[in-house]
Amino acid sequence: MKFRGEPSGACPTYFRAGCWEARTRLLPFNMGYDSPAWHLSIHLYSEANYQDEAMEELEELVSREDDRGIIQWFRHYLPRCMKLVPSKRVPTFLKGFWEAMEDERVF
Repeated sequence: MKFRGEPSGACPTYFRAGCWEARTRLLPFNMGYDSPAWHLSIHLYSEANYQDEAMEELEELVSREDDRGIIQWFRHYLPRCMKLVPSKRVPTFLKGFWEAMEDERVF
């Protein structure tokens, strides 16, 4: 999929901290990469620079339940964030995204 919008340089502190916690597993209540993904997902409108077309693209991917496309979307629009998520942890990241969707916190 070719995305129309420009990438954001955003990588909020809460996301970086959550990824650090997931990576180091120092905290007993650590939930992995799903927790930072959930928090990032509920703030997508502000983190993706209010790009309506970007959010429309994401809505289309969600409607198709296109996990691969959703990850590509995150990698395109929030590349600094996704560099913190190891490839083998992408399924956990997606779990957090879908939990935010179920909580009706994304759109």
